[in-house]
Amino acid sequence: MLLWLAAAVVDRHTEVTIENLGNHLRFNVAGTELVLPGAMTSVERITIHAADRIVRPGAVRLEIEGDGVTRSLPFDRLPSAFPEPPAPVGDWWVDHRDELELVFDEWVVLGGPFTIRTDLYGRFTNDVTISLHGEPTLHFSLRRGMLDNYLAIRGSDGAVRDASTLYPTPAWDIRAIIAQLLGAAAAACLVIAFIGLIASVSGRAGVLPDLSRPLIEYPRRDPPRRIALLAAIVLAAVGTAISARVAIDILGGLPHQIDEVVYLLQARWLLDGEVAPAASVIQDHLRVPFTYLVDGRWVGHYPVGWPALLAVGLAVGAPQLVAPVLGLVFIVLLFLVGREIDDEITGLAAASLAVVSPLARLLSGSMFPHTACAVLVLLAVWLLLLSRRLPGWWAGAGAGAAMGCCLAVRPMTAVAASLVFGGWLVFDAFLGESDPRPKWRTIAAAGAGLAASLPTLVHNAVITGSWSSLPYSFAQGSMYGLENIPFGIRNLDAVLRAASAGLTGWGWPFSTGSLAPALSLAFIAIPFLLRRARPEDRLLLAIFVVIALGHVPTKANGLHGYGARYYFDGAACLYLLSARGFRELARWAQPSRSAATSVGAIFLALNLAALAVLPTRLALYRGYYEVNGELERQLEATGLAAAVILIDGEHWEPWGEAARLMTGVKRHEIIIAADLEDNSALARTYPEWPVLRWDGERLVFEDRDTN
Repeated sequence: MLLWLAAAVVDRHTEVTIENLGNHLRFNVAGTELVLPGAMTSVERITIHAADRIVRPGAVRLEIEGDGVTRSLPFDRLPSAFPEPPAPVGDWWVDHRDELELVFDEWVVLGGPFTIRTDLYGRFTNDVTISLHGEPTLHFSLRRGMLDNYLAIRGSDGAVRDASTLYPTPAWDIRAIIAQLLGAAAAACLVIAFIGLIASVSGRAGVLPDLSRPLIEYPRRDPPRRIALLAAIVLAAVGTAISARVAIDILGGLPHQIDEVVYLLQARWLLDGEVAPAASVIQDHLRVPFTYLVDGRWVGHYPVGWPALLAVGLAVGAPQLVAPVLGLVFIVLLFLVGREIDDEITGLAAASLAVVSPLARLLSGSMFPHTACAVLVLLAVWLLLLSRRLPGWWAGAGAGAAMGCCLAVRPMTAVAASLVFGGWLVFDAFLGESDPRPKWRTIAAAGAGLAASLPTLVHNAVITGSWSSLPYSFAQGSMYGLENIPFGIRNLDAVLRAASAGLTGWGWPFSTGSLAPALSLAFIAIPFLLRRARPEDRLLLAIFVVIALGHVPTKANGLHGYGARYYFDGAACLYLLSARGFRELARWAQPSRSAATSVGAIFLALNLAALAVLPTRLALYRGYYEVNGELERQLEATGLAAAVILIDGEHWEPWGEAARLMTGVKRHEIIIAADLEDNSALARTYPEWPVLRWDGERLVFEDRDTN
């Protein structure tokens, strides 16, 4: 209970002040300020509209100061206005709602200078809008705590009068991160107390769990039992089937983010024998975001690893199935690593958590590289653990090679994880026993990692002219740097919250408060709270923490695509630690059969409930970001074998709709081009081809004379 109270005390609040200063209005949110010329001559009514979110919004106070008098309005918790709150999933696009509900309505009499102050708490994916109805009527809106962080002033007609992005507030954001971790620790203590209570009242002498019991010895490394191996295969098959359905049915085999469009485009180049093709005669019309024209070549934004894997899928006509296949490998590796660090039950528990995870199923059905990265990190962990007990250096070399390959997929994750792996190997080799084998293993891992990195380094040299410079360097502005740290801290808080909402799927759609996200992280803490953590647990925790901190020097957060995808690179560590939490809690309660059975019942209840609602939750991503394949269907209805299709090149969504036409078998017959003021290059290059225009909803024939 003290941990819950501490979390509430340190958590972030949002201070909001609206001041009518006679000749201008000032709107201040957490230190960011808008000043609007003019003033309000009168206010007759104050209303507040909001929408329920991952953490329900509320207010500590709402007070008005005017005519020398300060008075508080009867303003309790906002959630009371949500009889049927929506069930957030931790994804900005899915959680966003245009409809806001009236949560506060008070008639007032204000004239002349006045000040309105309130302290809000919670996270606002949607606007919280404080409306002052009078002469004139103005609406003061804000969002804070997730992807969008901004404030705006709108007129009575809804038109924006002024707006600004909220400045980062690192001190408050760090407090919000601490509050999340304290909440998870509190939930862990609650679970431990519940199991301890069951054990203490079970009626048997001496059944109260004993923290002083020694850790169990590592199990023998015999081949896995047939039943355990069969169970792992079944789990992998179920997870793969769900992800394949996501890829084929829900996402329709299309990229739903511009990153995925560029990955697929780079895959087509590789399959055609190019890494950066020569500029086309209609290159001005190929304004795909995150691609660049460099020295007469069309260059993609991303390193070579994931496009190379997608190229394999393109070769067989199914690039959308690359991630589901890798998802199968991911689940099998979770079983193997769980068995390696503990036993088969732990391995099966970790695999089960990944099967029911909405984040895992979505990313394993997408065209993002995070599943490939997670597989390589987990493979490196498994081989690193194997290298402790197997003779020779090959397992250590394999771990290094996996990290070298990861550099071609997600470079930042590869560097961050390699720091942890390298520290482990160096410590074991030079600070441990005098056995020479760890030294050779460390040297082999370093050599194999460097060798596996060569394709990435060569690709860098070919594309950018420098082996150490990634294609990211063509983007405007610095992607990484110390100046980004305040934004990175804010993102760390938001992404951690989104990760806890999507990592396990527990509690959805029934819990919209703090308990379900806290419970998703609680079992990670249990081995440490019970003082039964092993070196492997600390290794897994270190990997995840370093990967998360590696994103702090960047403004990017990834929450615009499927939720907390950046953290999925190291999500295997969290699944394994959660499985260890269940396993150690069961061992701790072992003297009481009732308590140990209760641990298993909690595990089954949480995961079976998450599995039951998983189809409904995944279905929310149908037509994600308005990419739904309608362009292809309407084109097929025309019966055209060749055509030029004009799109709005200023937005990425039309490129997503047209991605398969650009990269598939029809790429030379169906030309996708940004509509410019001067389309004469298209007319010269394709003089006899019909021209159509896609407006986002309809595909219509275009009169060439207008071009």
